[in-house]
Amino acid sequence: MSKVKVILVKDQSLGQAGKECIVNRGYARNFLLPNKFAVYWSLKAHETVARRLEDQEKVTREHNNKLLEAINTIDTLSMNATANEQGVLYVAIKKEEILEAINALIKDHDVRVKPNMINTDTHVKHTGKHTINISIDSMTQVSIDMKVTKDV
Repeated sequence: MSKVKVILVKDQSLGQAGKECIVNRGYARNFLLPNKFAVYWSLKAHETVARRLEDQEKVTREHNNKLLEAINTIDTLSMNATANEQGVLYVAIKKEEILEAINALIKDHDVRVKPNMINTDTHVKHTGKHTINISIDSMTQVSIDMKVTKDV
C-alpha cells in the first residue's frame, strides 16, 4: 500500500487541525479529501492551513473576550419559581432555563452562551443563592450569582 502525506484541515480521529499525517492513499483519496477534512501536503498548503488556523484562533479569542465582557455585566441573575414553605421548588430550574435567562440578559452584546458552557449536572431545587459556573474556553471560567425567590 502506498502512503501520502496530508495536512488535517478539521479535527479528526487522526489529530487536530494543522497536524501533518501520513495515511494510506485510498483513505486520503476516498474519505479525507472529498469530505474536506485534509489536503495533500505541500509547503504552500502548509502555510495556507497555518494562516487559516491563526485567523480562526484570533476570531475565537475576540468572540470569547466579547462573551466574557458581556457575562461580567451581569450582577446577579434573578429567577422566580413556585416553592413550598421550606423553599423547595415544585418544579426544578433546569440548565436550559438558566441558559435562556443569561442569554436574555446579554442579548445586546451580540453573543450567546452555549449549553455546553454551563457547568452544572444538577437542577436548582431550592430558593436562595446559587453559583452558576460558565466555561468560556478551556482556560477561562466565570461565575454568576443566581438568586431564586419564591413566587408570591
